[in-house]
Amino acid sequence: MHIRFTNEMLKAIAQHVHEARTRRGILDVYKAAEIIRLQNIADNVAREDIIEKLVMLAGSAFVAVEFTSHAFESEAAGCDFTGYLANGSAMGSLPETESVH
Repeated sequence: MHIRFTNEMLKAIAQHVHEARTRRGILDVYKAAEIIRLQNIADNVAREDIIEKLVMLAGSAFVAVEFTSHAFESEAAGCDFTGYLANGSAMGSLPETESVH
């Protein structure tokens, strides 16, 4: 399937790569993809497709990339896990000093 990126999304992808290269930093691919996806939510492009485009562009621009999962913590924050945790199925596996928060 061919994914159609809008000009705005392509500009945002290029901007994130350019900023990482300019500051000689590392591009956090997951974080950048999520920011771009949310800014262009009406375009209905999957995060994975944005990630692929970011990696391709960063690679051609010799920008270092990293893949961290903490960028998606906001997604889990909106979920209600109390029913799952209340039955004790996950609680039993945690040490007493560890918190679920």
